[in-house]
Amino acid sequence: MIVTTLDSDCANIFEDILVRTTEALKEESKKTPEHFSSLSSDDFEIKVKDALEDHSLKTKFEGSFQRVSGQRFPDIISKQRCGFGVEVKKVSSDKWETIGNSIMEGNRVENITSIYLFFGKLADPIDFKF
Repeated sequence: MIVTTLDSDCANIFEDILVRTTEALKEESKKTPEHFSSLSSDDFEIKVKDALEDHSLKTKFEGSFQRVSGQRFPDIISKQRCGFGVEVKKVSSDKWETIGNSIMEGNRVENITSIYLFFGKLADPIDFKF
């Protein structure tokens, strides 16, 4: 038997926010690819957090996103009770690969139980996945 305590309503809403964030960043990157290809890791995290906030309006996640400072895992958390977080990774090559050296369970933010990976491939062709 498999049992989960994941709130499926929260998960559906959160994943919808991620889908809309991905689509919006894809559209924006088509207009300004040079901007995206020049983003630092910190700048990319901020861009993802801002997009998550924009696409969470009128949902239970509105106003809940916080970028976590320091060597914590994940990079962005929702302060909403559902316990979701987003680890942000980017590469400047045309590969969907990263070393992921910041992902360590010992650095996990307390009460974050579900973590999504948001990945930006910031080389031509620019693309995003979660």
